[in-house]
Amino acid sequence: MFDIINGILQEINHEDPHITELVIPDGVTEIADHALWNLHDLQRVTIPPTVTRIGESAFMWLKQLKSVTIPHSVKSIGRSAFYGCENLQEVIIENGIDRIPQSTFFECKNLKEITIPPSVKSIGDDAFRDCYALEKVTFSEGLEEIGAGAFLWCTQLEKIHIPASVRNIGNATFSACKHLTEFTVEEHNPYFTTIDNVLYNKECTKILYCPYSKTSLTLPETLQEIGSFAFAWCVHLKELQIPDSVTLIGGSAFRKTNALSELTISEKVQFPRSPEFADTTCIHMQGKDGIFSFYPTEGDHEASYLVLYHDYSWQMNHEAKYAIIWRMYFAGISGADAYVKKNFAKMFRMLIDKEDVQTIQKVLDKQEMLTTRNIKRFLEYAENQPEILEMLTDYQENCLKKK
Repeated sequence: MFDIINGILQEINHEDPHITELVIPDGVTEIADHALWNLHDLQRVTIPPTVTRIGESAFMWLKQLKSVTIPHSVKSIGRSAFYGCENLQEVIIENGIDRIPQSTFFECKNLKEITIPPSVKSIGDDAFRDCYALEKVTFSEGLEEIGAGAFLWCTQLEKIHIPASVRNIGNATFSACKHLTEFTVEEHNPYFTTIDNVLYNKECTKILYCPYSKTSLTLPETLQEIGSFAFAWCVHLKELQIPDSVTLIGGSAFRKTNALSELTISEKVQFPRSPEFADTTCIHMQGKDGIFSFYPTEGDHEASYLVLYHDYSWQMNHEAKYAIIWRMYFAGISGADAYVKKNFAKMFRMLIDKEDVQTIQKVLDKQEMLTTRNIKRFLEYAENQPEILEMLTDYQENCLKKK
């Protein structure tokens, strides 16, 4: 029945493929990678106190498994060890292992409660992701790291208390936890703090997590950075005030914030990766001369690269590109004036072709680009458009001659 080599349980060779209970014999020191993959009807397993390692994916996709106790003798678990055990309702982890690795309990959809023992220093990425029934998690002092997405989409999770020992929390660790209404950090933790259940670093210069249920939020004036996934899946967020002190917004920071109708940011903000603003969010960008407003859908999303990254070399339809850059120029967005100056002849002729009187008047009001040297060419180009010709002639006589 048991294929054991040098104390390592390699696999189970059992004539009954529908085995529901399994007692691993004493003396086994290791459960090999993928060792129990074929026991699809297994509901309960007893792991003896001689086992020191559980291999990668050892219990993966055993969908009928209901309970398991990991004895104190186990010092390491391979990643995805219990991945997809969707009927796993009870897990007892005795004080022994120092790490719960990546995806260990990913999609254990019926797991309701877990206590992380003091021996665990690190919880890996996605370790408890999509544990939809998980209501309670208890972290012990000694835990130092909680990986990215470790509790992502744990929709029944209600409370979280971060011990003083935790020094690193990854991106989207608690995102989309719909019922998480109480989020606290041990007062003596030197790395993190919470204000009204919102997670910041200790100095409140970076926000890491905003609860799913928030409808409005005013961020502290000390804030400099919005972390990756900080507002991801905050589907009820309608009002958000970002202070001018913020200079960095991380990737996917605004994923699925569809209720956020508008947002004002400084043109100094940098975006290492796309913040994934919702298509329905009007972004107001504060430049040195005014506000430039746009929707992420302008120019079939291509405008976002131009605007957010100030990448004026971005390839897109010239008419749409020039229209956006003119607006950026009037608001005083960084780099727009240099681009307009370099491409002024082409851009201004397009305004004449489109008979865009309103934008032409704004260009004239700025009194920056039209000179005694180029005005003659534009007067000739507009000779068949009386209204624009009159505007240019008036500018030549009343503005240029006074300079």
